[in-house]
Amino acid sequence: MNTNIDPDDAIKKIIDFSNQIDALLDIPYNEGRPVKEQLNTRIRAFVRTAFIDDDKKIQDYETDLRSNNRVFVYTEESEETKQKRYQKDLEIMRNHLIGYKDELELLNKSRKKKKHSSSQEIATKNEPKKYTPAQIRLGGIFGIIGSVVFGSIAYTTDSNLVSLALFGVVSLILLVLGVGSIVKPDEFGPTLLLWLENIGKSNSSNQGTGTQQKQKNPKNSPQVINQGNGTVNVHVGTTSRYPDDDEE
Repeated sequence: MNTNIDPDDAIKKIIDFSNQIDALLDIPYNEGRPVKEQLNTRIRAFVRTAFIDDDKKIQDYETDLRSNNRVFVYTEESEETKQKRYQKDLEIMRNHLIGYKDELELLNKSRKKKKHSSSQEIATKNEPKKYTPAQIRLGGIFGIIGSVVFGSIAYTTDSNLVSLALFGVVSLILLVLGVGSIVKPDEFGPTLLLWLENIGKSNSSNQGTGTQQKQKNPKNSPQVINQGNGTVNVHVGTTSRYPDDDEE
């Protein structure tokens, strides 16, 4: 099927064609034949637009119609014979339309099923994480403790206005969320726990980065040597102005 075509619109078009065929079956061939030829042209155009394998479908469609005409070619065409051939053509056209409709409905069902599954997967990923009441209460306690800790840090960094503001805001947020998690756990608890988890992840990812020492000149850096007997010697090297000092 052409992916640029909406299967629902294509199915509606087929139903419209089928209804026209039903109406043509009830009228004499001499009245319905011009409309039948127009409908035949429209069906071919529809197939070329709606399906990727349009050449194969049109070939099968035209083969069946030609086969029907061969049945009557060697018979004397009476009015009754012409009516039968006319009706048989319409039935062949309708049978092919039924096949097209079944194919489109199957593809449409699969497409909607995949879309529904994708929507459910996205909705599941976007659902807020659920916590137990015990986790929320424990988080509230940690929030209050964290508020006291950050408040103390803010109090001791009064000389730095930026640090004071930062730690003060964090302390206030933790206090509100901590108390709120105990008073109204369903409203404040998930927010506090998610916030604490993000802080923990951030600290874990940054852990160890501050312990790495890059020494541009290791000779001038303190060297710690364990002698194996419990004694730790610290050696600090200095750069001599005379190259031979180190060798002596």
